[in-house]
Amino acid sequence: MNALFYCYNAIKIGAKNKQLILLIFLKSHLAQIQLLGKISNYLAFLTTIVIFMNDKEKFETLFAVCKSLAEAGQTPSVGILRGKAPFKVSVLEAIEVIKRFNQHQQREAEKPAPKALSDKERIVELEARVSQLEQAIGVMEARLAKLDV
Repeated sequence: MNALFYCYNAIKIGAKNKQLILLIFLKSHLAQIQLLGKISNYLAFLTTIVIFMNDKEKFETLFAVCKSLAEAGQTPSVGILRGKAPFKVSVLEAIEVIKRFNQHQQREAEKPAPKALSDKERIVELEARVSQLEQAIGVMEARLAKLDV
């Protein structure tokens, strides 16, 4: 809590680089926040400094909330996102973030899964790679021999 008090006072008295102070604090305490689940203790602090966040930081925060909801098995919706966000979110902002999150999920799903090779195919591939490497070593040895002469 000492770091929280320091950050709050630094912002309150008008310290320069307020965003940097916030980021350092959040990064240093992120694991504790996640492990303990005590986001409510930090909520008052976060709401006082949200005015210093730019649109990209807000989007990234909301996107992370959507990702955590999806990992928990919930489908992100406007109401849930607005409720879980650590700051006030307009309906339009929530819709835009959810739309982009869904597009991201679709792109991830469309990526082809790496093909599973059978043992024989894998052996053939590895043998070809070994022969390429042996040829490369032979070329290097020949060049080295020319340098020694």
